[in-house]
Amino acid sequence: MSPEQSHWTVLPPLAVRGLRSPLVESLQSYVNRLARVSGASPDGIRKWAASAAHSGDEPDRYAGSAVRAGIQQLTGMLEVRCTTLWVMENWLVAAPSHAPADRLRRWCPRCIAEWDDEVSWEPLCWDLGVLMRCPVHQCELESLCPTCGGIQRARNGRPTHCGSCRQSLAGKGIFSTRSHYEIWSEHQVAQLLMYCSDPSEEQLPAEQFRDFREAFGREVVSDDTFTSLDRQTVLELLGVRCDGVRMLPSRNRMTLQRLLNICSLQGIGIMDLVLRPREAASRPLVVGWRDSSSIPLPPASHDALFSSFRRVTERMTADHRNVYVPPIDFILKAMRISRTMLMDVAADVYARYESKRKDQVLEVAQLHYEKSFRSAVWWLGQHARSIPKEVEVARLMSYAVATSSLSKESCERTVMAALRWHNLLGEIRTRSY
Repeated sequence: MSPEQSHWTVLPPLAVRGLRSPLVESLQSYVNRLARVSGASPDGIRKWAASAAHSGDEPDRYAGSAVRAGIQQLTGMLEVRCTTLWVMENWLVAAPSHAPADRLRRWCPRCIAEWDDEVSWEPLCWDLGVLMRCPVHQCELESLCPTCGGIQRARNGRPTHCGSCRQSLAGKGIFSTRSHYEIWSEHQVAQLLMYCSDPSEEQLPAEQFRDFREAFGREVVSDDTFTSLDRQTVLELLGVRCDGVRMLPSRNRMTLQRLLNICSLQGIGIMDLVLRPREAASRPLVVGWRDSSSIPLPPASHDALFSSFRRVTERMTADHRNVYVPPIDFILKAMRISRTMLMDVAADVYARYESKRKDQVLEVAQLHYEKSFRSAVWWLGQHARSIPKEVEVARLMSYAVATSSLSKESCERTVMAALRWHNLLGEIRTRSY
């Protein structure tokens, strides 16, 4: 019996399944089992748990971890924290413990075919986007109903059937060849899950990772074999920037994908970083990586999206000394890519884009150029229904000069960029890019 468990608890003290293994149960799976045993709804249990957590003297900082803390309190089971990456909570952002109940589910169709409510559970590894395959059957994880094609939400209390058409989610599974990077990442995640699913482990202090990345960042800055672009890419990946003397954090926490990329770059295992951070921050290896286009651990599910993203950024930065390069946020918003995802999957693209953007004009003039570009984009959105003709370009140029504090030559750069973006935006919206 857990030390926290009393003689009577509000919710039944169910044991967490798969402890001390890579297949440890996920928090939502535990909630679904509580719902079946108690007769309540999964949403109801989550609400009770969040309320219980916030009623204490020290409520959790995030809504998702409040649910975990509340369920731990209502069941009296300390091991509930192992259903999330609680041990890594000070290091990682957007961990599964913080995920909302309506997030998208993934599952193994062969595991679903073998499902037995008495002994089966949904493992935490299905929630981790860095894994593409089931550790048991080695088939690809699925996220769409095989019958109606509908997406599945985590709040669905019946994990074996579609929440829309009620048909089974079981299947034979899809098998494909794994790259050696995927095999490596799967092994690293398995080791991390075994560590995080041990109830005896304590939470890693935030200072431990901060010290690692500052030391690693100093090694990168002092290494003369790095090009400026390589150095900027690695520092962005670490989430630090150098002011010439100190390493200053640009973000407090990492995603699991980015953490794996750092380990891949340094040539170490993730447990080396967790258990021996000072030794892990030794001189960067980066052998073989500098000649490739990115650190080779992008999720397979994003390959097509980021291939398009690379092509768009290449077109927007072509002839960047004569055509204005707008903030990358324009592209991210249009393609529905978060900056965090970008840094996880294509940090080199971001670094290359920002390098060309900073190289085009003085920083003090960037605001005027951006304002002129935004005005030209707005004008095109209001007046151009197709690729602008010569007369429309002339009218746009007159508008840009009249509404901007820039010279005519400078306005030509922003107008050319706006025309380029207008054409690309049409291709992005019609998914023809």
